[in-house]
Parts: sequence; C-alpha cells; structure tokens
Amino acid sequence: MQYHQTIGEYKLLKKIGKGSFGQVYEARDKLGRKIACKVMLRDQKPESVKREIQVQGRIKHPHIVELLNTIETDEATYLFMELCDLDLKTYIECYGVKGKRLNEQEASRVIRHVLNGLRHLQDKCKVMHRDIKLENILVNFKPGGEVEFKIADLGQAKVNISRNLLKHTICGTPLYMAPEVYF
Repeated sequence: MQYHQTIGEYKLLKKIGKGSFGQVYEARDKLGRKIACKVMLRDQKPESVKREIQVQGRIKHPHIVELLNTIETDEATYLFMELCDLDLKTYIECYGVKGKRLNEQEASRVIRHVLNGLRHLQDKCKVMHRDIKLENILVNFKPGGEVEFKIADLGQAKVNISRNLLKHTICGTPLYMAPEVYF
C-alpha cells in the first residue's frame, strides 16, 4: 500500500517497517533520492527520541546508519536516515548462500562491520548501543556485489559510558540481553 504524505521537503512513499517506538517509511528527498523516515509519535518515549537524535546526529561512520535530518511537529518526530535494503535477520533467512547458513567469509564480514561500528561508538564517541540484535543491523547491497552492514536504532544508547553501567541499568531486547544483565 502506498502512503503519500509530505513532511517538509520529503515525501513519504510506503511503509517498510515497524518497531516498538515507531514506523519506518521509504521516502524521497527534494533531489529524488530514496531515504528512510522513522516516524515516532510524540507520546512514545520522548527521552528515547531525544537520545537517538542526539547520538545518531553526531556520528558519521561507514558502518552506522547516517541520520540526515529531523523534523518535529506537534504530532510526531520524523528522523530522515540513510535507506538500507533490509535487516540482517531477513538477509540471513533469505539471502544467505542459497538459503543455507552464512559461510565463514560472509559471517566474518558481518562481524567485522558490526565490530567496526561498535568500536567507533564506544572508543570515539563514548556511546554504548545497548540493543544490538539482528533487526538493528541493516544490510546494503553495493554495486559490484559487495554487501555492507550498518548499525541502526540508537534509541537505547547510553552516552558517556562507564564500566559500572550494566550494574545499574537494564534495557534492550530481552532475548538478546547478555546473561550478566540479569544477575
């Protein structure tokens, strides 16, 4: 189903995803480029929205989804981001080697890209993601057959991380949480 709404210089085209804090649409900017737009209603976790804008808006890295612009209205906050082709869960399920598990080379590329992004977040930006899961790692198919992986969704991120953070904070997706968070 097509969805045509104009927000500033952007046109929302179709819904491509849904998360716990908002919906994601494919959009076009004024130059006609395809981008993603995450729409978060005002009554849904305003601190998470502010954190995501604060953190993602200052980070530029090839393995982290880039936030391009934000627009706030009375009803919602719109985050305009780099558009990726799909998430890692879908990639593994549908685009692995002919429906089989990822081979060692593909798995190594995923791990390398994600760790590169996490290292940048933690070492350079002093940010802990806190919700790494298959759905928050996005996939881009590049010309020539290359595949790149990017970290997305910094709504649970913690700025100015410390070693004692896990002792005082429980957050993230329960099925993906490290055991030490519970104990």
